[in-house]
Amino acid sequence: MRAELRTVHIRQIAEYRRNNRYPKDLKLLFPPGTKHGDSIAARGILLEVAADGQEFIAWGRTVSGWVLGIAGKHGSPMDYLYAGSDGPPGGVESGCWRTDTPPDWRGMD
Repeated sequence: MRAELRTVHIRQIAEYRRNNRYPKDLKLLFPPGTKHGDSIAARGILLEVAADGQEFIAWGRTVSGWVLGIAGKHGSPMDYLYAGSDGPPGGVESGCWRTDTPPDWRGMD
């Protein structure tokens, strides 16, 4: 899950640099039938993008049931990370996102 979420983050940054906004559709970022498209679809990753396209959050549930999330804002390469028992309760400013690496984000995928 961590690897797929990091891939979403990288792709979102690239698209932001091209269009000055984050795209809302994972299928456009990762078409079905491609390595990443099939992996991200299989993981059930959800993507939410602010109406103005300036912030996104992506998250999914791990096999163990734990939720991991990654977010970005204004095209910055800095990522915001989330780990919890439920989906993130809000965007980057909600207080649930961390700029340091939580324990659940460490280790091998």
